[in-house]
Amino acid sequence: MKVGAYKGYVISVFLRDEHCPPHVHVRGKEWDARFRFSFLNGDVELWDIEPERRQPPTAVMKEIREAIMQRHYLARVRSLIATSQPLMALAASLVASRNGRKSSAAKSAAARANGKKGGRPRKKEEEGVELPPGQ
Repeated sequence: MKVGAYKGYVISVFLRDEHCPPHVHVRGKEWDARFRFSFLNGDVELWDIEPERRQPPTAVMKEIREAIMQRHYLARVRSLIATSQPLMALAASLVASRNGRKSSAAKSAAARANGKKGGRPRKKEEEGVELPPGQ
């Protein structure tokens, strides 16, 4: 999907499952460049250019990178990528790892299995301490 254009270069997101890490494509007349970006802080960096022998000047790539970093482009890219479940899983994982909280697939499966057995084992009554009803 087209995100926008900058000086005749088309900036787009391909919504296939090939999208990890999050990136945009910029198509020139004789080349295709990919720029990675971060969901966390908005950083954008040149990932690669194909074919290498037809690379545009470095100054052009820097200008395009600056254009992609503009709020409206990043917001549009994020909203397009949000429609991709594999990418949203990646983004959730990145944010969770940065924040230090994320249930692994194994932990989630163990919690479900424990729930099928009746949930977490009840605490035993200590002498002289009454537990609230239902515990």
